[in-house]
Amino acid sequence: MALALARWWLVLVGGMVLGAGLFLHGINASAEYLREEVANTFFLWRWIGNITFPFQDDATKLALWLNQVPPAMLDESNRDAWTLIAIGCMLVVLSPCCREKTKKTRQRRRAT
Repeated sequence: MALALARWWLVLVGGMVLGAGLFLHGINASAEYLREEVANTFFLWRWIGNITFPFQDDATKLALWLNQVPPAMLDESNRDAWTLIAIGCMLVVLSPCCREKTKKTRQRRRAT
């Protein structure tokens, strides 16, 4: 009974960690897309956007803010996302390894 509960918790925690990693990876992909869109915009429009920043809508403000974030920070965040994904997958995949010994296994061990 205790091992079944432990397996259940491993799957639950692994799923949560996997979901957090996927969510973070999605945020990073969105940030990269917005940075590329700002970089591909004519420099004069970017300059006007920075000057009139308080009057811009939220999506434009976010894109202009993300343009100021160093690329190394986004790369590190992407590595963190992949690490969370890997750990979550390992927890979910390895959770069936937590199982009770069967009668056959117990009898074989007693015989040896």
